[in-house]
Amino acid sequence: MLQLKFRGISLWILLLLAILVLSIFAGTIFSLVKMSKMVSNAQRMEQVVVETIKRPPTPDLHQFSQLLNRSGFDVLKKEHHHEIKLGEMELSRENWIQGHESWVLLPDSYDKTLMSVLLRICEYFVDSGWTIQIEGSSQGYTIGFWGLIPETGHRVLTYFWEIELLNPKNYPLYGQVSPVIAGHEGKMAIIIDDWGYATSAIDPLIAFPLPLTIAVLPHLPVSREVSELAYNAGHAVILHQPMEALDGSLDLGPGGIKVDMDKREAIKVIRDNLASLPVVSGMNNHMGSRVTEDPATMALVLEVLKEQGMFFVDSHTSPKSIAPAVAKQLQIPYSINNLFLDNENDVEKIKEQVRKGIELAKRQGQTVVIGHVRPDTATALWQMLPELIDSGIEFVPITHLLQ
Repeated sequence: MLQLKFRGISLWILLLLAILVLSIFAGTIFSLVKMSKMVSNAQRMEQVVVETIKRPPTPDLHQFSQLLNRSGFDVLKKEHHHEIKLGEMELSRENWIQGHESWVLLPDSYDKTLMSVLLRICEYFVDSGWTIQIEGSSQGYTIGFWGLIPETGHRVLTYFWEIELLNPKNYPLYGQVSPVIAGHEGKMAIIIDDWGYATSAIDPLIAFPLPLTIAVLPHLPVSREVSELAYNAGHAVILHQPMEALDGSLDLGPGGIKVDMDKREAIKVIRDNLASLPVVSGMNNHMGSRVTEDPATMALVLEVLKEQGMFFVDSHTSPKSIAPAVAKQLQIPYSINNLFLDNENDVEKIKEQVRKGIELAKRQGQTVVIGHVRPDTATALWQMLPELIDSGIEFVPITHLLQ
């Protein structure tokens, strides 16, 4: 009796297994058929969509390269791409190609304004029957062109033209504007010292399209203002800390430190100087040939920087400076000036020094140079701008060249 019951159960199990196998087989066949139909439908849909994509009229922008050049703007880089814009309905015939084009421009002087020439260009397109819109951005302008989709009469945004001026913020993206730069033969950081006084060199240097490092003296009439202007323009900003020179008769100005200062007083002075310029990320020395030769004073300075997560750049006003050695011992990021640009305040001689800096960067792989916030220095840098762009050197803030 027990054996018959067991056999009955076994038959039922076999029957259930057979049904399960048949179900799986049938499901597989159904899935394959369904997938085949889906692929076929997708292919037909793709064919329909491709056949119904329309290309609206596009503006001829390249004709304006010469106009921009005559207006003081070199076109450094052009990029363009297209994307398919699908209509709201799945198989709508209102599918079109939208174009995007971006230009990077280099002005030949700091006071060039792009708006006036763009208004002339916009006027041309409006007179030619285009409907356009223009919007400002942090880097330049975007012009949108509205056109009709062929055979539908529907107006859509068919083309975007983005125009940017080269500047320290977008230079990391667009710095490779010349084939020469593609290999990057070296890196150069340009530090500009002595900010804090009103001077005609401020505007052209803040507007300089390549990254600079702005070293600001503390507690002077425009120290805070120029530090924030430079920072907002995309330049690096550091404290230009006044330090005692070997010639003790030299006036340090406000916020200076000396070798024989009380330690607590010196620490307070340095902290106050840093606090007065909230955007700074590090420090270099103003004068300082005596302080940078004194291990105890330099250790005091660098300890304050370490507690605030900052770095030090040795301006190298003394060949006997021990600042790099102390920084290395205290494990503080540091860098060293290799060359002064404007010991002689003459435009052509400053250019010669800049070229020496470029050659140093190519030989060493990197270099740090220091100039000062002076009109002749600003003029030399602006006049050399095309040469700098084509030099094969990548220009970087000092933060990129720390050891």
